[in-house]
Amino acid sequence: MHIFLDESGDLGFDFNDKKPSRYFVITLLVCDNQETVTIIKKAIERTLKNKIAGHKELGNQQELKGSSIPFNIKAYFYKNISRADSWKIYSIILDKKTAFKKLTLPIDTHRLYNILANHLLKQVDFARAKTVNLLIDKSKNRDGINAFDDMLKLSLNVILPLNVPLNISHIPSHKSYGIQAVDLFCWGLFRKYMHADEEWYYLFKDKIAYEKNFLV
Repeated sequence: MHIFLDESGDLGFDFNDKKPSRYFVITLLVCDNQETVTIIKKAIERTLKNKIAGHKELGNQQELKGSSIPFNIKAYFYKNISRADSWKIYSIILDKKTAFKKLTLPIDTHRLYNILANHLLKQVDFARAKTVNLLIDKSKNRDGINAFDDMLKLSLNVILPLNVPLNISHIPSHKSYGIQAVDLFCWGLFRKYMHADEEWYYLFKDKIAYEKNFLV
């Protein structure tokens, strides 16, 4: 099993002096087998070659980003992964204005991120997994990575069978096709909550196994 994790929005809570996003979204792309990962890889490569390379505005872009590519290119990518069926999307949404009223101040954003990711991963069905490879867009420093990994290992080791190894890797998005794919889906979920824009979301919503507002 291969799991790719990404997020959209930010964890800023200063709504008076700054302009943070109201919502913060963490999304998982869970692939049951290597064949599915290969199909996603080819879909990313084909989209970059046929839709990005030579594009007047996007031609220099070396990866797919949900925030920068238009709907028609997202739809082209989705069409190219349609023959793969062994994958699901899991997502958790934090309404920070609601959270601000319920959480103890000051809010430890690093711990909050870890709690959200941990809760989300617990929703995944690992019953058929032989190995779990978790790949995360590299955004934390070394201490943050270690704290995140330690927390997840402690939690998931209780869930996973003893004979199922857990591997966690933090990789820049341009080096991982799976992380680029989950970035696209996470952006669609973020747009739904942040701007009531569901055009891209509706295209992949049937693949969503879990979508929940945290603290609601």
